[in-house]
Amino acid sequence: FIQKWPKYQRFFQAVEDEDYAVAGDVLEQVRQLDPEEPAVHFYLGSLNTQMKKYAEAETNYRACLKRFPDYGPAYINLARLVKARGDAEEARALLGEAVKRLKGGEQQDALQLAETMLRSLNQP
Repeated sequence: FIQKWPKYQRFFQAVEDEDYAVAGDVLEQVRQLDPEEPAVHFYLGSLNTQMKKYAEAETNYRACLKRFPDYGPAYINLARLVKARGDAEEARALLGEAVKRLKGGEQQDALQLAETMLRSLNQP
């Protein structure tokens, strides 16, 4: 953690500065330190989404969930991508999983977002 935290700080600053090349390089450094780190895959998904690399982002979010299946925000972001490519059924399933995993947790904002998105998908 001590080695990774300064790198994450550099990543957040690079994203804020819209310097996506630096942000990607920093995440690669973190991934090399700890290839199983779920957060690396989540942030790569976010970065790839910002760069409109949607297939890569989807792969990143799935890798995050493989390593950390209880991380609700990854389900939400993956559901957005899946819905955008036209698979409302899978998006519903992902959002249902997000709601299940977020209930009773500390991420109430994420839970509310997942519930809202799920309701909008279930409306005719």
